[in-house]
Amino acid sequence: MIYTQKEGLSSNDVWDIFEDSQGNLWFGTNGGGISKYDGEHFIHYTEKEGLSNDKVYSILEDSYGNLWFGTKNGLSRYDGESFIHYKEKEGLSNKIVMSILEDSRGNLWIGTNGGGISKYDGENFIHYTEKEGLVSNAVRCILEDSRGNLWYGTNGGGVGKFDGRNFVHYTEKEGLSSNMVWSILEDDNGNIWIGTEKGLNHLITPKEGEEIEGASIYNYTKQDGLKGVDFLLNSSYLDSKGRLWCGSGKCLTMLDLNAYNLSVEPPIVQLKSIEIQQRVIDFRNVPDSLGSDIIFNGVAAYCNYPLNLELAYDQNHLVFHFVGIDWNAQHKIRYSYKMDGLNENWSIPNTEPKADYRNLTYGTYAFKLKTIGESQVWSKPFVYTFKIHPPWWHTWLAKTGYAGATLFLFFAAMHWRTVSLTKRQKKLEQTVGERTVEVNVQKKEAEEQRYLVEKKNKELEEFAYVASHDLQEPLRTVRSFVDLLRKQFGTELDDNADQYMYYITNATDRMNELIKGLLDFSQIGKRRELKTVDCNVIIKDIIADTNNLIKNTKTEIKYNNLPCVRAYETELRQLFQNLLNNAIKFRKPNVVPLVEVYCKEKNDMWEFGVRDNGIGIEPKYKDRIFRMFQRLHTRDKYEGTGIGLAHCKRIVEIHGGSIWMESEFGKGSVFHFTIPK
Repeated sequence: MIYTQKEGLSSNDVWDIFEDSQGNLWFGTNGGGISKYDGEHFIHYTEKEGLSNDKVYSILEDSYGNLWFGTKNGLSRYDGESFIHYKEKEGLSNKIVMSILEDSRGNLWIGTNGGGISKYDGENFIHYTEKEGLVSNAVRCILEDSRGNLWYGTNGGGVGKFDGRNFVHYTEKEGLSSNMVWSILEDDNGNIWIGTEKGLNHLITPKEGEEIEGASIYNYTKQDGLKGVDFLLNSSYLDSKGRLWCGSGKCLTMLDLNAYNLSVEPPIVQLKSIEIQQRVIDFRNVPDSLGSDIIFNGVAAYCNYPLNLELAYDQNHLVFHFVGIDWNAQHKIRYSYKMDGLNENWSIPNTEPKADYRNLTYGTYAFKLKTIGESQVWSKPFVYTFKIHPPWWHTWLAKTGYAGATLFLFFAAMHWRTVSLTKRQKKLEQTVGERTVEVNVQKKEAEEQRYLVEKKNKELEEFAYVASHDLQEPLRTVRSFVDLLRKQFGTELDDNADQYMYYITNATDRMNELIKGLLDFSQIGKRRELKTVDCNVIIKDIIADTNNLIKNTKTEIKYNNLPCVRAYETELRQLFQNLLNNAIKFRKPNVVPLVEVYCKEKNDMWEFGVRDNGIGIEPKYKDRIFRMFQRLHTRDKYEGTGIGLAHCKRIVEIHGGSIWMESEFGKGSVFHFTIPK
């Protein structure tokens, strides 16, 4: 009897079939929802009747008699009267439900296409994804075996087993025919049968406590008699007579497990022949042209390879031809081999019945060969031993000659080297004597130059001090007479004369400031005393001394955890005060000045920084600002003599450090300087 839409089925594309406890058949379809058949009539359940989606992948009846439907748009539970839906909002990991299973404890396991597996205990969902150890989040089918383990097949990740604590994975690497798994089934002997898109797999599970290596996987494809190997979703079934039914895209296949027997014996492996230097040789009739290049004392029975083979050094390209015999499944033969003395590990198993070795060096070798077939048991290794002789220049006689020649050359070289070193030593002693005289002369000249420089510097400092000190006296005289003129003749002077008096007074004040700055500059470091100075205390004192200026300009000065340094306290205080005063002086209009003092370690130096948010300095002036009497602004805009930063440079230099500036015009500046630790 054939049932189609004509007979009452909701859709001809049926994806799942289920018989409930009342004997009703439920059909999940592709686009037609659910069709229930009671033996006489069809009843349809679609989105219109409350189903979450009309594409139904899986059906299950739980121990309470509720029906569960896995659809493209979530999980639906039907209690005989109404539907209840479960999607991501209700706690499901993904809305595309491919498979449903109720375990022996009454928990529901829901396999989704992208969200892994969700376990539902009736109240809460627990999710298992790749993050928790799942091999893939695309789960197509789920099985609970007789031991209580959960098995799941995935789309691209193979098969996984979950014992409640740990995940174990079986993939193509472990012997699975494909990682695209469509169905999983357990037979009466506790073995797992897996339908993939490339064939049927029989997995004999490890015993309790065994590792994954204890599992054996047997593959069955078209060469084993299958007509179709592209199995469909949940298409396997074990009937009551012990027959395994599998549906594929080509046909329905039945395997009677009662008559199914596995091979337990390993295949037979045998070496057939050996090629030497790409020549196929009949070792029972070796041509005379080979001479002493190939030596052996017999040929293996029924085969064409020599016994106790010895080869000349240039006969070092060998190809071994072999064969494995498995009477049950010859097409499943795979070979693995290695060459002792050349390889430590066995080769990857493959089906090619030959091994090619080129450019073998001289020595004794043992070629080892083994094979595996349907029984998944390796044969006992076959061992073939042979020897390649060294060339004459690697013989003991040649090596003895090499040793004698080496000793002769060694002693000859030692004699030549001794004579050469003696000559070089004499010449070196002569050169050292000459250079010593030159160095002493240069040293004396350098000391004289240093003395002259120090003398000139001292004279210049004394001149600057005397000049600046003596220049102050006539300035004070000019200023005094101007004050007398204003006092005695102030009422008699006209406006022009009064203006001239102001210019004279202003000029003498500026000249006095310049002379004072020059005097201070000449005295920097005169009375130096190196001591340990706390920079935090210095900044705190400067803030106290300039409190009125800071309050009037609303300046905020930040500093924290500055180090204690070995420095000249007076000069270091002047350095910080000049930099802080400049940061306040060159502030931006209508912007509260913010100054930050910080320090960091850099190798054997302390690197200080004074950062402000002022008017900044154009890059073209970065070298000019540290010179004497250099001003970048007019006096009517910013007061000053142009000596402050020259003072800073001088102070840093007497400490053995350096000073530089970084600035962005219009945004602020950072003055860096270093002090040795």
